[in-house]
Amino acid sequence: MKKFKYFIWFLIAVAIAVFIFSNQEFFTDKQSYTLNLLFKEYNLGEVKNWILFVSCFVAGIVLAYIFSFPVRMRLRKEIKTLNAANNSHLEMIASLKKELESYKAPAIEAEAASGSLSAANADATGKADAEASPAAETATGEPQTQPQEKA
Repeated sequence: MKKFKYFIWFLIAVAIAVFIFSNQEFFTDKQSYTLNLLFKEYNLGEVKNWILFVSCFVAGIVLAYIFSFPVRMRLRKEIKTLNAANNSHLEMIASLKKELESYKAPAIEAEAASGSLSAANADATGKADAEASPAAETATGEPQTQPQEKA
């Protein structure tokens, strides 16, 4: 899109250059201009046409800048308030992440400690259950029977 925009501006510049060079006699001629106000008339004297066109172009740029100035100031203020809100939200997110990590760390440590204890307890209880149970299963899944004494 950026290249397309440059291409369009290039075409506009070429069109303006062609217009100026094809009408070079008009732009180099001098004409007498008068400014007629209701209460007074001013004679501007002879001015080359290109100076008049350039001055009108510059006056248009200045007027556009003046009339867009309040809008730009309002938008600049809005951007500052939005950036301040964004920064406060980012700070809140960072503090909440720290708080979440502080809750996770003790839980993970407690789980690790209880997990190792429960694994040791499971091994100990598993051995005790296997020894106490008369019908414990073997590794193949078949029931293991103990010889019974005859009385």
